[in-house]
Amino acid sequence: MVASFAPDIVILQQGTIDLSRLDPLVVGSSIEELITILHDTYNVKLICVCQTLLGSDPVFNTRVRAFNKYVQTFLEPFPYVFFWGFLECISEISRS
Repeated sequence: MVASFAPDIVILQQGTIDLSRLDPLVVGSSIEELITILHDTYNVKLICVCQTLLGSDPVFNTRVRAFNKYVQTFLEPFPYVFFWGFLECISEISRS
C-alpha cells in the first residue's frame, strides 16, 4: 500500500490494542522496525510518531506512559523521525 502512494511524509498514530497484550518495549521495538522499513524501503523522508493517548484505567495508563517515554527517547537518534506529544501541545496552549 505504501509503495502505491509513495509518500514523502507519514504520520503514525499508535492505538492501545497492542499495549493491552504486549509489553511496551515490544510494541516500541515494532515501531522502530516500521520506521526503518518506511525510510529504507519506501524512501519516506519524514515520519511523525504520535503519542498514544491515555485512557480511564490508571493501571493501563502506566503502560501507555512507559510506551510513550520509550518511543520518544528511542526515536531521538533518527533524523527523519519526530515524536509528537499531544499533551505537551495542549499544555503549551493552556499556558498562552
